[in-house]
Amino acid sequence: MKLYLVGFMGVGKSTVGATLAEHLGWELRDLDEMIATRAGKPVDSIFAEDGEPTFRDAETRELAFVAALPCNAVVATGGGIVLRDENWALMRRSGLSIWLQADVATILERVRDDPVRPLLAVPDCESRVTALLAEREPRYRMADAAVWVASRSVDAIVEDILSAMESLPSSPGEVGPR
Repeated sequence: MKLYLVGFMGVGKSTVGATLAEHLGWELRDLDEMIATRAGKPVDSIFAEDGEPTFRDAETRELAFVAALPCNAVVATGGGIVLRDENWALMRRSGLSIWLQADVATILERVRDDPVRPLLAVPDCESRVTALLAEREPRYRMADAAVWVASRSVDAIVEDILSAMESLPSSPGEVGPR
């Protein structure tokens, strides 16, 4: 089974994923790291040199690879993975999804000065975050459960995820879109 952490950039998918995987005794798969390793360059370079569509294609390929692995894994996804229906189909067939949810202010506090956020390399970062979040939020809402992350410790977030997992069906594909 896979547990997919979805949500906007900066909500802590990688950080929470590492703690959650350790707690569960599962593998951690970070899709952005996998993409960068396979491409031989960081994600921001992929965006700059090859474009977002190339990155999104790589993201879908890595997701399909992880979904097919015969192991339990926590999967830290990229913030835009929810934009493709085929990605949702892969996640639904192989596991459960948890939306790590935060407000614009929290996201800005965490990512505003991060030079490796290619989608935020714009003069008005707040407007960009607000627009992207508005576009993606309906897709994030398709997750099997949501956990609020703003101003909370990683341990508290992990406890909420574990509680959510207990209340969800354990077989992939049993939970429909929200």
